[in-house]
Amino acid sequence: MSLATLSWIGLVIYIAAMIVLGVMGMRRTRSMADYAVAARFGPLFVALCFTGTFTSAATFMGYPGLVYKFGWPGMWAGAGFATGAVAAMILTARKLTSTATRIGSLSVPDFVGDRYKSDLLRVIVAVLVPIIYIAVLTAQYKGVGTLFEVVLGVDYRVGVLLCAVVVTLYIALGGTIADVYTDVVQTSIMTIVVLFVAIYGFIYLGGFAGIDAAVAKESPNLTSAATGWWAAPLFTPLGVFALWLMHVFHVGSQPYMVKTFWAVRTPKLIGQVMLYSAIILFLHNFVGLTGIYARAIVGPGLKNVDAAFPALIAAIFPPVVGALVLIAILSAAMSTVDGLLVTVSTCAANDVYRKAIVARKREPTAEDERRALTVGRIACLVFGLAPAYWAATKPPEFLLVLLWFGLAGVGSMLAGPVIVGLYMKRATPIGALVSMIVGLALYAVLFIPYKLGPNISGAAGAVAGALTMIVVSLATRQTLSEELINRLFPPAPKERHA
Repeated sequence: MSLATLSWIGLVIYIAAMIVLGVMGMRRTRSMADYAVAARFGPLFVALCFTGTFTSAATFMGYPGLVYKFGWPGMWAGAGFATGAVAAMILTARKLTSTATRIGSLSVPDFVGDRYKSDLLRVIVAVLVPIIYIAVLTAQYKGVGTLFEVVLGVDYRVGVLLCAVVVTLYIALGGTIADVYTDVVQTSIMTIVVLFVAIYGFIYLGGFAGIDAAVAKESPNLTSAATGWWAAPLFTPLGVFALWLMHVFHVGSQPYMVKTFWAVRTPKLIGQVMLYSAIILFLHNFVGLTGIYARAIVGPGLKNVDAAFPALIAAIFPPVVGALVLIAILSAAMSTVDGLLVTVSTCAANDVYRKAIVARKREPTAEDERRALTVGRIACLVFGLAPAYWAATKPPEFLLVLLWFGLAGVGSMLAGPVIVGLYMKRATPIGALVSMIVGLALYAVLFIPYKLGPNISGAAGAVAGALTMIVVSLATRQTLSEELINRLFPPAPKERHA
């Protein structure tokens, strides 16, 4: 049976399963809280959801694309973002989850509004986050379109449209509950496929010696594990550190990532979630090896470097493996897109409509809750399909760079209000507002006119935002009530003496 036939059979089964899980989620979604946060799950489920959301089509195609182009130095990108994600979990996962649960926030924009008692901040974040996330969604759709074109030989736009329609449908139906259900299945598929392909390719090429011998003919730089300016600024020590720092800030405050932790049964289980997540992220990092495998086997002739992984599969693997890889990469894209769509639809339904519009007039009623769900589903359709048009008509060159562009922008904006605000009792609303402006503005200036790249620009924007948050908060008057501050920073329980 051909690769195309097996792939289409697998796709039909996979898509049907995702829609069924979406319907199951819809049956459990009765309120905005159900749609935004979901029921409470165990630590392994939440870890699979977080790592599936973090591991995107950019990871499965953009990361191997970097390694394909630059050789072993490209693996430093994976080291930077994987360890940065772990550091971000340690920094914010437990504290943000417990604080958001205590004050009743349903999203990161909601947390910012509740933390600083400001509808203005809530609305600013809820409006800017979906706009910036258009770039991240476009990157995912580009990965799927490329996959369909390379592996199945069908029009690139078919893959883009299929991914957009399927994910938009099951998230519009089931919200976060559907997100968790589908992410558990998708992440399991991804992990199994990555390990199989990484081990098989390593053996096929004869280990490190065989890989180096195959690619060293082109340039010895491809086989150097050291970082260097020969490749790109990303792979210098400063570039790798900036990439790590950017991920610490952007994962630690990224709305569509951190909200996955809020689905845990109790914040006391966050430690287990972080342990499971770190292990899965370490395993997913092996996907970068497929880039150097493709350079050794396929050669340097790929016009689209993001097609390195699919090209490798087509070159040496039997059709059944190719079909599994296609489903794995589709899973990587969908597991990120669904988290993004839950986030942007929650921004519209909860943070703008329910909290900033309805709550200013009256206590939200049951009818308001139903309308909020409708608003969320409409926003899901708009933001699910609009980026697909961009990806289909003007596909970006490097999907990993486009992904980082969006994530670093949001991270630069939220590093101060979210991360500093979690630890600084003295943080003020005006400090949060100025921090957001400075962080995002510096990032935009460094990235667009100066073209420093998303890693250095994102790290600089996040650090500037965090420092601005501290300085301005110390220089301005605290307007938050003592009661709110005590809820945000509850006193430690007194020790009992015998």
